Amino acid sequence: LLGSLLTIVGFARAGSIVFWKSAAILPVPVSGTDGTSAFAATPARPAEVAPVMALIALLVALSVFAGPVAGYLEATAAQIFDRAGYVAAVLSPDGEV
Repeated sequence: LLGSLLTIVGFARAGSIVFWKSAAILPVPVSGTDGTSAFAATPARPAEVAPVMALIALLVALSVFAGPVAGYLEATAAQIFDRAGYVAAVLSPDGEV
């Protein structure tokens, strides 16, 4: 347990350093119009924003249609765990169940 705790603390510390100090570790200089070096953020391109927007739309759709999706997933799980139906489908000579 102690080893696991130390591992979690180590990874948490390393992750926070990477997340919070990544700009200070790897600066990207951009020349300004007055000849000075500045740090500027570039705006996101549509190709970078589209997947995020698609995932947000999928999240909203999943929230709205949670009932039908849950029913579909329950039916799928029941079919996966139905061994008799699987055995009959595999061992049936003409493919009929």
